[in-house]
Amino acid sequence: MESSTVANPVIEEPKNSNGNENAEIQKVEESVLEKTSGVEHVYKGQTGADRKDHFIKNSRNNKRNNDQSENKRKRVREESNRDPGTRNEERKPKKNVILLFSYCGTGYQGMQVNPNAKTIEGDLFSSIVKAGGVSEDNSTDQKKVQLQRAARTDKGVHAAGQVVSLKMIIEDPEIVTKINSFLPDQIRVWGYKRVIRSFNPKTLCDSRIYEYLLPTYVFMPPDEETIELISKYSFEKRQSLYMKSNENLQDEDNDEPASSEAPKKEKYVETANSRRSSYRISKELLEQIRTGFGMYVGTHNFLNFTVTKGTNGKNSSRHIKSFTVSDPMIIGDGEWLSLKVHGQSFMLHQIRKMVGLIILLTRSKTPFSIIDKIYKCNRINIPKAPGFGLLLEKPVYESYNDKVKKMPANNPGESRELIVFDEYEKKIEEFKKKFIYDQIFKDELENGHFSQWAEMCDVFPEQYPYLNPEGEIPESAFI
Repeated sequence: MESSTVANPVIEEPKNSNGNENAEIQKVEESVLEKTSGVEHVYKGQTGADRKDHFIKNSRNNKRNNDQSENKRKRVREESNRDPGTRNEERKPKKNVILLFSYCGTGYQGMQVNPNAKTIEGDLFSSIVKAGGVSEDNSTDQKKVQLQRAARTDKGVHAAGQVVSLKMIIEDPEIVTKINSFLPDQIRVWGYKRVIRSFNPKTLCDSRIYEYLLPTYVFMPPDEETIELISKYSFEKRQSLYMKSNENLQDEDNDEPASSEAPKKEKYVETANSRRSSYRISKELLEQIRTGFGMYVGTHNFLNFTVTKGTNGKNSSRHIKSFTVSDPMIIGDGEWLSLKVHGQSFMLHQIRKMVGLIILLTRSKTPFSIIDKIYKCNRINIPKAPGFGLLLEKPVYESYNDKVKKMPANNPGESRELIVFDEYEKKIEEFKKKFIYDQIFKDELENGHFSQWAEMCDVFPEQYPYLNPEGEIPESAFI
């Protein structure tokens, strides 16, 4: 039997089917297939669809190979055209690391980078580039080095302990010092740690601890002047007065004068200073407040404590591990409380709304039992407390640290550094006092933010009809 050299070889069926002849035929078939492997064949079982799939597959493979070859040629051309003095720098190896740092959020539009906005992340990345931690090729887009954050913070919100991960050049032993030299004093990088390749600071974070500072006078009930104003003017008139005043307070370049009857910034500052210096919270009220914040502990539906967009009852459940209230602290001319909330994760504005609700319930003498009803009811309006009093204490990585401790010692491709802030604790406390605490106290002293916020809530009781001594949520409260 001879093998055919045409595109469609034909193999004759043997006349005898004994074992030796079958074995011989098998060898001939294999020989035919081997000799004609470079030619398109159409065997008996092949269909038009099979041939089409084969053609498409090979076309895609060829295109992919061509693209890869072209990209390789492009990189070679770029490398050959680059200044010889910079080639070695561009080739420096990048390592998966995290940066541990602190910042005061005053003057920033939040943590996360945002086009045309001054952000913490923007200034941090720019400083890393200038310090040589990121190559010039990757300097225009932080996604190229996979920069990710442990938590977002809103406009004006601070962080005593924050974490970002990225691929960074760490050959320079002075890299941290150089990064700090390009940063403003209100942002400090304490150090870096090597992490595993798959590390994500957000998804691998077990929980986060936040702190909120507020003066105790915010728990005072509304004053007589505000109550009289509510009875004297309609909601529309009050809205006209206060919205006009509020716009001027927020925009100092607005030349249009506010109504003579509307409160001025000076009034809020004067009222805040008077109340802050004279008011001291009682032990009984302090315990009541601790009870109120304690009602947030556990797993609850916090749908009413975040923004409407993208949130529903199915994705708004959160677990709060603890919510503590410190003893009163005399700072400057006033008394302050430090609130610390430890939770697995938080939604946008959640903590500020949690704080705002307790303040309003206390001022209006609404029983705290209404909180359980708020977990289960439709949307209601809960104002968020001022953002400048909030700071991220630190993200917690217990599970990751446990995994790192168990990693085999002979695994050279992985790092075994624990993610803790302990070694920087003293520096962080000094930074927090100087750049965060002092800034919060200064903002309140110069602007009376808490006084303004409380009065804005008091003067429009129609927006919060659930504030009542009965602790009931009427239909008019739903939005």
